Amino acid sequence: MQRAGDAIPASEWSLPGQFPRFILPTLDEVRAGPGERLELYLHIPHRIPASFRINLMTSAQLMHDMQWGWLLLGITFGAMLLAALVSAAFMVLHRDRIFVWYGLYAVAALFACLTHSGIAFHLLWPHGGLWPSTALLFFMLMAAACQLQFAKLLFISDSKARIPVRASEALGVLNVAVALIFPWISMNHWVAVLFLAQGLVVLSMLGTATLVIIAWRRGNHLARALMLTFVPLFATVCLGLLEGQSLVNLPQVSYNAPIYAAALEVILLGLVLQWFARERHGEVERERALASTDPLTGFLTAAHFHQALRQAWSDAQRDNTDVSIAYVELPIASFSKRLSDDTVKRTVRILRTVTDEADTVGRLDGQTLAILMPGVSINEKLSVRLSRIVALGLMPEDNRPGSEKLKFRIVATSRRAFMANVRQLDTDLRHLLMSTSIWRNKSIRILGGRQDSRLADFVESQVLADIWEEALQDELQPSENSTQPALPPLREPAV
Repeated sequence: MQRAGDAIPASEWSLPGQFPRFILPTLDEVRAGPGERLELYLHIPHRIPASFRINLMTSAQLMHDMQWGWLLLGITFGAMLLAALVSAAFMVLHRDRIFVWYGLYAVAALFACLTHSGIAFHLLWPHGGLWPSTALLFFMLMAAACQLQFAKLLFISDSKARIPVRASEALGVLNVAVALIFPWISMNHWVAVLFLAQGLVVLSMLGTATLVIIAWRRGNHLARALMLTFVPLFATVCLGLLEGQSLVNLPQVSYNAPIYAAALEVILLGLVLQWFARERHGEVERERALASTDPLTGFLTAAHFHQALRQAWSDAQRDNTDVSIAYVELPIASFSKRLSDDTVKRTVRILRTVTDEADTVGRLDGQTLAILMPGVSINEKLSVRLSRIVALGLMPEDNRPGSEKLKFRIVATSRRAFMANVRQLDTDLRHLLMSTSIWRNKSIRILGGRQDSRLADFVESQVLADIWEEALQDELQPSENSTQPALPPLREPAV
């Protein structure tokens, strides 16, 4: 007597292999029997209606079939495992929940396919009992729950889809609950829970299809691609369940067809989600940039500028380098919003001309801009750069001959000159800007010295006037297409 099956440990099978196999007698043994006949009986006990495929093969045919089967299954399982690993990498890279659910789905689908193929029974749980018959639906329930969740993520920004989202969440929780309870069910209730699990799998796939169709009708591009990858798997799994219940008979369809369909769906879905993640990652980056950027100037907002300041200050302390910071006060005295915006826009053009690529510019409030200059100390280079800001504000623009002069006030310091805590820096710089008695005819001041934050002149007006002629040489020359004469050199202090 030869024995094999799910309820029997793999070590007790007559012939080890992916499926139960039995050796038939040879023709000589048949001829040696009474009447040249030999009767064989095949007994297959089962608890639910089921259909079984029985194939008669020679040894050569069996060997050829096994070789092709192992080759295709190896490629299939390798591709599914690679998809799960790639999803884990994208999850770490993009920190996107949709890749968490996709990775869990790929792993659950992989174990479901391993169970369906019979490989898991021999390699992972070769002990027999109810679990080999329960494992397939266990992993199918888990895969269906994960599939519902990443289909739900299609509606993250859609407040009108609250009911489908809540329904998918409830159905996913029910799938997980039944899957966790199923392996511990006694024999008396096992068949009832089996039918419940099969119904939940079909219901979950219908729910996923419904979510995808709703998203498709609302113009979601990912839903269209997802539907193309989902329909073949849905049809194959449903046909497999119906054939397992002896409701349909499809001998022309391979037993491993659901495995190949699941692998194809997992791989195509991974490609679709990578495309979707790139698009959504771009949207997130754009939203993050808009949240950190002042809409009028294009510079950093106050919160993000102070964050960059703390980071640059910390890096300079660690590397023993210097970093300078300057606060520029805009001369906004008009109550007209249009004139105020024009002043800000002109100041933006001036700062973009003066600053380097390594500099960071932020708008602290409606009347104050800040410039962070890594690697710059209080020296002639900084003097020239700040002097250019003052000079460009006093010079009329070429395309606006009647534009008013902008009389900036600038306070500056550096890490080596300002020895106090960086948190005190903003307070001291603003206090110096608001002090009216110290400016007189000077436009630039330095906040320097020690912990007492004493004030010191940065550039005397005569020195500033002497620097302008050299620093603004390009600005003082007429353009090639301009008929206006060159502006005379600045000989007298203008600040």
